[in-house]
Amino acid sequence: MKKIILLLLIIAASALNFCSTVEEKREKSLVVKDTDVNVIAKAIDLSLDDLSGKDLSGMDLRNADFENKNLSRANLSDSDLSNANMKNANLESANLERANLTNAVFTGANLKNANFRRANLTGVKMNGTNMSGTDLSGARMVLSVINKSNCSGASFRAAQFDDTNFTESIMIKVDFTFTNLNNVKFDGASIHGSTINKAYKKMLEMQHVDGVDEVIWVD
Repeated sequence: MKKIILLLLIIAASALNFCSTVEEKREKSLVVKDTDVNVIAKAIDLSLDDLSGKDLSGMDLRNADFENKNLSRANLSDSDLSNANMKNANLESANLERANLTNAVFTGANLKNANFRRANLTGVKMNGTNMSGTDLSGARMVLSVINKSNCSGASFRAAQFDDTNFTESIMIKVDFTFTNLNNVKFDGASIHGSTINKAYKKMLEMQHVDGVDEVIWVD
């Protein structure tokens, strides 16, 4: 009788262990499945020349090479693009909100109507770019260079600029309202109709600047 009871106990324990193992495998299978879905959703061939409209948000794209690529209307929000090469890329109407663009190079790029709101643009190089209509509201630019670029109609509202260079850029009707402008150079630039807070009037380097008499100084 005791042997029968012992045998039944062993069988019951084995059954419980089997059920537990099956459930654990099922849960693991579900986790892997979910992960695969996420991976597949972001499985984009970055070697393609045309990445227009692609969802590249929240991705680790450090040191990525997008030179000459078409990224118009692409979603790069919240992505890490530090040290990325964006030379001559087309980023018209692209979304780079909150992206980390530290030391990225945009020389010659088309940034028309792009969204850089609250992005980190520390150390970026944007020489010779088309930034007309670009929105950099709340963005941070430290030791950045935007020489000989077209920034007409851009919004830098409430942005932070430290040691930034806009030499010889076209800055017609640019919104600098509530923008911190610390040691910013506008030498040789054209700033007709731009809006700047009076507090920074004496702090800006404006040698040979065109359109200073047309600047709208606000409190």
